Amino acid sequence: MKYLVFILLTSCFSATSFSELNHNVAFGLGVGVIYGGAGVKLDYEFLNNTYITAGLGSEPSIGLQLYLKDKGASWRPKISLHYGLVGYTTGSKVRDINEAGRRGSKIIQRYYGGIVEFGQSLQFGRGLRHAVDLGLTFGMSDGGKKEWEDRHIEEYDYADDLSVDLGELITTAINIGYRYSF
Repeated sequence: MKYLVFILLTSCFSATSFSELNHNVAFGLGVGVIYGGAGVKLDYEFLNNTYITAGLGSEPSIGLQLYLKDKGASWRPKISLHYGLVGYTTGSKVRDINEAGRRGSKIIQRYYGGIVEFGQSLQFGRGLRHAVDLGLTFGMSDGGKKEWEDRHIEEYDYADDLSVDLGELITTAINIGYRYSF
């Protein structure tokens, strides 16, 4: 009899843990770096309170998110590490000067790097499946000019050099969104 109770208790505990770990997927809509700009965010729980997350917007991001409280809490603070767009700079470059004026290019340089988010999830509704996510991100780029666009501009009155200092590569941003857990 003791063995039967022990087996029933351990199997119930194992089944509860297994179901919590394997089917917690969340889908969200929002604005911010972790959403890829303005976009959607998908979260998949692979360990208890630990998620792989992907922001699918105009500038995608990927990351790892850790909640500091369990799923049953209505307020869940979190910390996240992501990789994505940290910032960009714009400038212009004169190619040549002819009689008609200056011909040049507008250059947009994007900087990618690591992003740390400190945030919270305010859960509500039946089964606490709905949530409003709020977060503050700090991004740091390695300074590499990873991508640029060269756009033809007919007339320029002036030209600036693209110079970036470290202060422009450390960025802060706010994220806000709605999330539904399946």
